[in-house]
Amino acid sequence: MLFYLQRRFESQLKSCDVINKEDLELVNHLSGKKGRFVKLSFKNTVDLQDVKMTLAPIVEQNKV
Repeated sequence: MLFYLQRRFESQLKSCDVINKEDLELVNHLSGKKGRFVKLSFKNTVDLQDVKMTLAPIVEQNKV
């Protein structure tokens, strides 16, 4: 997935990393359980908005 994002948005992304952080949306978020998240950094806010508009519907479909 990381490589797809890098190729698909290569002109808009500054960097793309996978990080481990606590998921604060979990009911038991104080348990210390870590989740894997994709961190996207952009060159400017216009690029951020463009990518957000493209990825938002995909993210909504994949929420459980």
